[in-house]
Amino acid sequence: MTTTPAGLTYSTTPITTSYDGQIIENLDLWVTSGDAITVNHDNVIIRNVIIHDANGNTISVEDANNVHISNALLINSAPPTGQAGEDTAFDHVAIVAVGSSGLVVDHVTMQDPETGILLRDSPGATLSFIESHNARGPFPGGQMVQFVNSPNGTLTDFYSMNDRANSRPEDVVSVIDSANVHISRGVIDGDNSPSGVGIMFEGNSQGGTVDHVDVIHMGNGGFSSYSDDVTFDHVRSFDNIAGDQGRGTNMSNTLIFAAPGDDVHFTNASYTHAANPNNIYWTAGDDDSFSVINDPSAVPQAHITNVFSWSSPSTTPTTPPTTPPTTPPTTPPTTPPVSSETGPDINGNNSGNALTGTSNGEKINGQGGNDVLSGLGGNDVLRGGNGHDVLNGGAGSDQLFGGASSDTFVFKAGNGLDTVEDFAARGRSHDFVQIDKSMFANFNAVIASAHQVGDDVWIDHGTDHLVLSDLHLRELSPQDFRFS
Repeated sequence: MTTTPAGLTYSTTPITTSYDGQIIENLDLWVTSGDAITVNHDNVIIRNVIIHDANGNTISVEDANNVHISNALLINSAPPTGQAGEDTAFDHVAIVAVGSSGLVVDHVTMQDPETGILLRDSPGATLSFIESHNARGPFPGGQMVQFVNSPNGTLTDFYSMNDRANSRPEDVVSVIDSANVHISRGVIDGDNSPSGVGIMFEGNSQGGTVDHVDVIHMGNGGFSSYSDDVTFDHVRSFDNIAGDQGRGTNMSNTLIFAAPGDDVHFTNASYTHAANPNNIYWTAGDDDSFSVINDPSAVPQAHITNVFSWSSPSTTPTTPPTTPPTTPPTTPPTTPPVSSETGPDINGNNSGNALTGTSNGEKINGQGGNDVLSGLGGNDVLRGGNGHDVLNGGAGSDQLFGGASSDTFVFKAGNGLDTVEDFAARGRSHDFVQIDKSMFANFNAVIASAHQVGDDVWIDHGTDHLVLSDLHLRELSPQDFRFS
């Protein structure tokens, strides 16, 4: 047995919750039989844990609402070998939720699960920063995530890796009779199943969407919907595989995109190095559409990797940049500085306003409407309020609050130190950073100059710094930035 990491407490006792709001944290839990943690109360929090389970579900949630699982490494400590699956399906699931609404799972890595996350009759789940290695099956298990009669869920920022010789996956992401499930920003690498695909919609799963997902080394297929009314946008396939991968010849003749349902649409889709160039997409439904191109020079997007710091119980996983920032602040403050504005307040109204400060430092409040706020000089506080606002702090040390809607924060040369207090990297109020191309040419250049300081992300360019408060570096994606 490996040494328990500092900050965690070693235990071999399975846990069953006993009251609403219970917090289970800071554990290195080893269980040899049965479920490791059983949750049957509302508002339970499980965080900062390593769980090894040899013969049972790792975390089981039943008839418990608004459970939050975060910062967890879940390990099947006695997986089968090679391509063999477990003896039975759905008895070795990393996280299973039944009859439980509002489940939140973030920054969770699963190793050798029979199935990763299984949702049954559990609407409104929010899954993000999910990482899975070598799903073990057998059928009908073998998914990284499966939604069953669990509508209105989301899966964002995820990575699935299945080694061809040491896994038994099926459909990697499966959506069955679950309407309005939204899947975004992920990488799926490997599926040796002769019948499984990367992402599959079935039954009554209308309103589903998939965007900015790459699949690599798939055999039977990349993206498919038997359900009506599903849209795939900016989905890509790389290096799919023809022939037998050890479990039989794939059933689709190495198809990539499939629309057997009605009103299924593929937009901005592409494939690179197709194993069967004569079998790219197929439809059997009505009113389907395909916008698919061959893009031989494309490369897969970078995948997420959860990195855990067990000595900091409340800290979600972060990954430092591969290239250190070139000019970090000499002594970065642990909290953003508070602006000391001296000029008069400048207030807008419920219409769209263009409000500009002076060099004295002001409080500029957009209030309603779609506003453009510019601080110019001085230490300003800019508040967008309602609406889709554009905030530019200008020179000085400025604090920027976008507000509830989707907003744009301008980072340009000469801005000094700007702190965005409420940046939303995802969701309906997804915010954006507008960057001049003379500073950074692309997202990779931004990340190379970004680093984590406490709970904040700092992006540095010479003497100019943009701080994104209460955010972790791994939460950023190319979709958060616009270059002009």
